[in-house]
Amino acid sequence: MSSESSTSTTDSTTLTRTSQPSDLIAAGCDVVTVQRALGHASATFTLNTDSLLWPTAEDRTSSAAADLMRQCGLGADSSYSTTR
Repeated sequence: MSSESSTSTTDSTTLTRTSQPSDLIAAGCDVVTVQRALGHASATFTLNTDSLLWPTAEDRTSSAAADLMRQCGLGADSSYSTTR
């Protein structure tokens, strides 16, 4: 293996370990998938390191409510008003 390809692999691995957690989590991956992708020894380590990147129940609820409002045509740009 040439030093060029070795360097490329190292750079790729470093990039993966520094940027991939948030991308995987944003894509909906579970903790074990992220753990394995990053080569962490345990899911506990992954959670201790990256737990703030996962959406909370409140985040998911807010997103679901916003999606529902958009589907009903009641988004922020809607002319519907709750005061009558």
